[in-house]
Amino acid sequence: MSRTGALLLVAAATVAGSAIGGGRALELRRIDSGGQVRFYRLHVPPGYQPGAPAAVLLGFHGGGGNATGFADSTGLLETADAHGFLAVFPEGSGPFAPPLFTLQTWNAGNCCGYAMDHQVDDVGFVRDLLDDLARDYAIDLNRIYATGLSNGGMISYRLAVELGDRIAAAAPVAAALGVDAAPARPIPLLVFHGALDTNVPWQGGVGSGLSGTDFKSQAESLAPFLEVNQAQPAPAPLETIGSAQLYVAEAEATGADIHYWWLLDQGHSWPGKPAQLDPSELFNTDIDTNERIWAFFSAHPRRRIAAPVGSGCGGGADPPALSSDLPVLGQPIELRGSGVELGARGELFLSEAPATPVEIAPGCTAYIDLNGAVSLSSLQADSAGRWSIVLPILYDLDLDGVELRIQAVFYVQGAPGFELSNGLQLRLGL
Repeated sequence: MSRTGALLLVAAATVAGSAIGGGRALELRRIDSGGQVRFYRLHVPPGYQPGAPAAVLLGFHGGGGNATGFADSTGLLETADAHGFLAVFPEGSGPFAPPLFTLQTWNAGNCCGYAMDHQVDDVGFVRDLLDDLARDYAIDLNRIYATGLSNGGMISYRLAVELGDRIAAAAPVAAALGVDAAPARPIPLLVFHGALDTNVPWQGGVGSGLSGTDFKSQAESLAPFLEVNQAQPAPAPLETIGSAQLYVAEAEATGADIHYWWLLDQGHSWPGKPAQLDPSELFNTDIDTNERIWAFFSAHPRRRIAAPVGSGCGGGADPPALSSDLPVLGQPIELRGSGVELGARGELFLSEAPATPVEIAPGCTAYIDLNGAVSLSSLQADSAGRWSIVLPILYDLDLDGVELRIQAVFYVQGAPGFELSNGLQLRLGL
C-alpha cells in the first residue's frame, strides 16, 4: 500500500464516533465558524447528568497533530471520567480537507503554519464551539478551562488573553505567549515547561522545530499575567518533587494565582507521557500532570469582582461587577435596583423600576453578561445617562414547566460608580 493510501485509511478512522483510550468514545461535531466548516471532538463522561451543569476542559493538540491523537496520548479521557467534566478536543486547520485531520495548526499570533499564514480566527472558533456545546449539553459557564501542548498551549495562552469572558483558567504546556497583549481581566494560569525543551526554548528565540518562530521567553510570556493578576512571584520553589519544581505567584487581591512547573528533565512533550511525534523526547515522570491540571482548574472557577463605590470613568484593566442569583420564571425580564433604562427588542428585554439613580459619566462603556447566556454586549450612555441594548441569546432555552436559576452580572468598564442593589429579579419571556 502506498504512503498516501495508508494516510487516507488512518484519517478515515478518525472521522466519526471513534473509540480510543480504552474504548472511550469521541463524538465528532461539525459547526460553521467564520465562514468555514470546523470540527471538534467531544467525550461525555459516564457520570454526566443532563440538566446538571458540568465543567468543560478544552484540550488543544500540538502543531501537525489532531484531536484524536492528543486525547489518546495525554490520558485526559481517563481524567474526564474520573472527575466528571466534559472533555472537548477541537481540530485545528490545515492544507488538507477532512477526513484528513493532519498537519493541523492553531493561529496563536506568531505561530503556527497554515492557521497563522491564513489568519484563521481560532478565538472565534472556540467561542462558536462553546455556543454549540451549550445548545446540547448542560455546561457550567463559570468552569470552562483551556489546556494544550506546544502550538495547542500557545492557543491556550491566546484564549486566556482574548476570551477571558468565557475561559476561567488556562494551562499551557511547552508553549509561549504569541500575542503582544495582556488579558482584559485576571486569568489564573498553570504552566508546565521543560528545561530541555529546544522547540520552545525557555529563554526565548528561534527553536529547533519547523515553525521558525522567534518565541517569547517564559518570563516574557508570564509578565502580562503577573501584572493584570496582581500576582507576586516567589523567589524559591514552593514544592520540589524529584526534578519537578513548582513556583507559585499568589494573587490575593484577584484570586488569579499563577503556578509554574519548571521540569529539569523535561523536553518538548506532555509531562509523564512520551511525545506523540517524537518518542525519543525526554519527559518528566515525577508528577501527575493531568491531576495537577484538574486540581488547579477546580480551585479556580471564574470569579466575579465587586465594584467599588465612586463615580466617573477611571480606566483599569478589569470591569468591576456586582451579581445576584436570580430565578427564571418564564415571564418577561424585570430588572430592579439600578435606575438605568435598558431598552431592548425581541423576546429578551429589560425594564427598570425607579430606584437610586446611577452616576456614570457620558461615554462610559458597560457590559451585561447573564451568566454566559448572552454575549458580552457594549452599550453607551448618552448625555442624559440613558442606555439601550439588544441582547443576543447564545443557545435555545426551553422553559416549559422548568424552573432555572441564572446569575445576572453587570459590568462597567472603568466606571466604579455603577451600583446595583441585591434585590434584582430576572424573568425570561418566550
